[in-house]
Amino acid sequence: MTAAFFVFLGYLLWIYPSLPEIIPVHFDLNWNPNRWAHKSELFIIAGVAAIFPVINAILALKFGRYGRELLILLGVIFTSVIALFFWIVYFTHSIV
Repeated sequence: MTAAFFVFLGYLLWIYPSLPEIIPVHFDLNWNPNRWAHKSELFIIAGVAAIFPVINAILALKFGRYGRELLILLGVIFTSVIALFFWIVYFTHSIV
């Protein structure tokens, strides 16, 4: 999970200069953007995504293999946050 976070962060830093200053950050049920923000808000997503590898490491050290269900749940949430990020970036590039 930590490697996935660093890939995510590297990708964010790689594409950041090419993004427009204002990007869509919230979408309605028809996938139309209904909130726009400065591209720096993507770093908030990176901060949220950074929480999961840290929690995963702490739980793995504390519970070992017995906390497997919780670790799987955190992995699913982390993967969802990363997928959301890539979808926002893809959608932003297709609008511009």
